[in-house]
Amino acid sequence: MYLSIFIISSQISCLTFDSASGKGIFSMHPLLTILYYRLLGAKIGANVSIDPKAKLGEYDLLTINDGCRIDRSHIRPFCVEREGFFRLQSITLGRCVVINTYTSIAPGACISDSTVYGPHTSSHDQPTSKSYAAYNRSLCPKPHWLLQLLLGGPIIILVLGISCKIKTLLQNDLSLTILQIYLGSSVSGL
Repeated sequence: MYLSIFIISSQISCLTFDSASGKGIFSMHPLLTILYYRLLGAKIGANVSIDPKAKLGEYDLLTINDGCRIDRSHIRPFCVEREGFFRLQSITLGRCVVINTYTSIAPGACISDSTVYGPHTSSHDQPTSKSYAAYNRSLCPKPHWLLQLLLGGPIIILVLGISCKIKTLLQNDLSLTILQIYLGSSVSGL
């Protein structure tokens, strides 16, 4: 079974143009990312949203049912126990499960339908109340693309330009300070 995952992973890495680039072209769109996980053996239902920074692994042991929302979290069916033993068990997420930021789902977890795990929790904890589903970023509406382009773009360019200028000034000031310490106070007139 793991030989087939290796073969598929090798063929997918050819499509990513570089084996060290991660998901490559599959990271360009959320549907392509879900296709990537399905090609590696994950069972993923319809209308599923997975954050690009979510850490999933051992895909053939993952079952994600319809309507799940996975934010930046850690969902891996593999771990090392305290005694040094490996644990490899499947993870099943029921329908409409919401997994929030920095939540860890342990191997062997079977999460029932419409369960919500709030930020910074674990599948070892009790599920949180349904109101914590509002903290999932995939449920928040994105700003209009024109607003992002006309307002967000110039702000980002301005901040990057200012930070580069400050970095250059600080490096020059640091070089001058090091030169002053090395040569003494005779360079202070520079």
